[in-house]
Amino acid sequence: AWDLRAAKASIGRGVIVDAAGAAGVDGEDGADGKSCSDNSDGQAGQPGSAGGNAIAVSLRLGVIEIGSLAINASGGRGGNGGAGGAGADYSERCEDVDAGSGGDGGAGGVGGEGGNVRVLYHRLSSQLNADNIENSIAITAEPGASGAGGSPGSGGEGGEGRYVQARTLTGSRKWVGGADSGDNGSEGRDGLRGKAGQAIIAELDAAVTAEESQFIPKPAKQSGGVSSEIKALRLELEALRRRVEALEAR
Repeated sequence: AWDLRAAKASIGRGVIVDAAGAAGVDGEDGADGKSCSDNSDGQAGQPGSAGGNAIAVSLRLGVIEIGSLAINASGGRGGNGGAGGAGADYSERCEDVDAGSGGDGGAGGVGGEGGNVRVLYHRLSSQLNADNIENSIAITAEPGASGAGGSPGSGGEGGEGRYVQARTLTGSRKWVGGADSGDNGSEGRDGLRGKAGQAIIAELDAAVTAEESQFIPKPAKQSGGVSSEIKALRLELEALRRRVEALEAR
């Protein structure tokens, strides 16, 4: 989480807070099968990794002036699954070895979660109003997109049986049996989408309202040395907590 509190904030134009999650890493492709070997089948693609979660952002600002502020707290995209390897083709050079099957595609990664963004402000200039400030703040807290499943590997090509030139005890020709084509692999499944974050922009009152004050417990008696400013600050913080809880419950 990133928590910023500024008693006096002057915000220029084109200001960006980048709290987005990192994109997941794509899975590696599976290796192709090899002819005339025990590894004639294509290997499965590797799964994509999950997208990173966004960072939660909390700003409490006393705004003097504002141009534009964009906060990006979207989740990272899930990595794509790797493609399945191709199966090896049938070869007449090898007896009793079929064409290889294609490898399955890797699963796509899960998208990251969007971050919760909270911007609480109070105005320090008479030239500002709530619309000026809130229309100048853009928040994006979208869920991370799901990673796509990897494509399947194709099966190796088969072949028909036929005579080939070869020296044998019965002549110069030899019959070589054919083989069916290998099966294609399965397509990798797509990952799940992440969860969206919540965005709150709210103005803070300079004073505690009568409605809020009834929820504020009376402070215990102090032995002295506690100034009226500290007491007022405690009341303000308690009122702020109540207001934020009410906004988040909507």
